[in-house]
Amino acid sequence: MGCRLPCAVLLLAGGTGRRMRMPLPKQYVRVCGHPVLWYALSAFALHPLVGSVHVVCASEWDALVTKVGLAACGTKFGGTFCAGKTGFASLCNGIDGLSANDLPPDTLVLTHDVVRPLVSQAVISSCIETAAGFGNSVAAWAGNEALLETADGFLAHGCRRREELCGAQTPQAFTLRALTEAVREARELRLPPAQSPVTLMAALGRWPIALSRGEWVNFKLTYPEDFVLMRTLLRGGWKTSSESGRMRGT
Repeated sequence: MGCRLPCAVLLLAGGTGRRMRMPLPKQYVRVCGHPVLWYALSAFALHPLVGSVHVVCASEWDALVTKVGLAACGTKFGGTFCAGKTGFASLCNGIDGLSANDLPPDTLVLTHDVVRPLVSQAVISSCIETAAGFGNSVAAWAGNEALLETADGFLAHGCRRREELCGAQTPQAFTLRALTEAVREARELRLPPAQSPVTLMAALGRWPIALSRGEWVNFKLTYPEDFVLMRTLLRGGWKTSSESGRMRGT
């Protein structure tokens, strides 16, 4: 597959962040002068191979997302799509929205969790380059801890070789055609909601999927202490434009 440029980015920002126990969703919390979503928006807008950046968000946040999107992306901001009741519904709405925008079917779409705000240019580049050569890609990192098997979260009954496993991150890149067909098939088969494009493809048995570069710093804001880590990294000089971030497990 040749790289068909420019690429489109679909940022998922429809979550409510209940585990954070904050008065507003975590993607809108201000960190070091900007709301969280600004960091992911600006990182993708900075990349020369990205042509447009779109955001899936709840309708009540549309005005704010549009304001931040224009400030972070300028002319690359492609607008918003309405979030659904579940993460999978939001993903489907975003894919439907991109299709309705008359993007070519072979457009490479990078889907990213907006609450992974410290995604670097190196990770974005690797995702695009891998998908351009293989047809798809998912950012992944190799852990450095022992991996235990457990059925109840309390007792371990086995151990897996960490060299055989990796953690899936975002961005995840597939063509718009592949995403549209996967969503259509999932709806027809009434499959359980998928958490991301890669889990959707897995549920449909669409293997193999190529692994691109991931980084430990490309973590997902999930718990309050994750904000502490994000602030510490930013105040310590971490830049999402970095091309030299060290991969976890290397």
